[in-house]
Formats: sequence, structure tokens, C-alpha cells
Amino acid sequence: IYSRDFRQTSMAESRSLFEQALRTRRSIDDRRGIAESLFHVGLTWENKKDPSAEELRRARASHEEALAIGEAGGFDIEASYAVRHLAGHKLDAGDLDAALAGFERSLELRLRAGYHIYLAPALMAVGDVWKARGNTSKAREYFERALAEANRLGATGLQDTAREALQSVPAAGPRRRRSRGRPC
Repeated sequence: IYSRDFRQTSMAESRSLFEQALRTRRSIDDRRGIAESLFHVGLTWENKKDPSAEELRRARASHEEALAIGEAGGFDIEASYAVRHLAGHKLDAGDLDAALAGFERSLELRLRAGYHIYLAPALMAVGDVWKARGNTSKAREYFERALAEANRLGATGLQDTAREALQSVPAAGPRRRRSRGRPC
């Protein structure tokens, strides 16, 4: 339902289901599940059709709560989701430094958790910020790593996305040899 309605509707139907799951998980004190459900509730605010500033604030608040619970419980995967989307809010606000730090942290959490299925998107997010900062060689490095990870998994959609990202940045030219002597 969420995927079907992604950026097309108010997301009320999927939000209601995620909120129902959240209530159930709170009632049994499933901390990991609470973090996961909070993250998904936030997604429904963030990815609805034409979210307002207040709806985006709700998304951030939901993601911040999910992150706090994920960090407190040592739930690296759930924390990686929340921190990634909080970094996206920073990117949308034009704060490239905070966005880069957040995307790098999300990548680190996924690596630590061994969560390989979502490493390629994490690598691409870091590359996107480097590209926005004008460092195409760093961007290319991350896009190449993303493609390698997508290839390793056989994830064709991620392979295509990584190839497109690579095509968006110039290939590095030949390296000049640096003089090892003293400057003239």
C-alpha cells in the first residue's frame, strides 16, 4: 500500500496501518519494533503527495524518536534508517555538511550490522552529497563502490541507479606524477 501510494496520495491508509503496528508494539514494549514502526510512520508523512512544512516536521520528529530508540537499544539497522532520513532532511535544507555526516553515519551503521542489502543506496547517498559539494572524484568513488555492491548482490535496479550516478560525474583523468624533489 505504501509503495502503491508513494508520493501519489495522502498516505492515510498506510499510515493508519503503521500506526496500528506502532500501538501494538508499544503495548508489548517491543523496542526494536517501535523504532521500526516510528520510522515507517515518518515515511508516510515525508513521502505523501505535496507534504506541508508541518507534515515534514512530523516526519522528522518520528525519525528522531526512532533514532533515539534504535541507538538506546543498539538496533543499528533501525537507527541507520532513521539517521539516513534525517540526513535527507538536512540535504533538503541545504546543509551539506550535516547531510554528509548523517549519510556517512547511516552507512557505518549498516556496515557494522552487516546489512548488505542496503549498502548500495547508502553509498550512493554519500556520493550524491560529495557531488553536490563539487567533489566529483569522491562522488565517483562512492558510486563505484555502490555499483560493486549492487553487482555482488545481483540487484539490477540498484545496478542501474549506480550506473546512472556514475554517468553523472566525469571519469578521473590520468594522474600527474608529483615531483618528489624539493620545490624550485
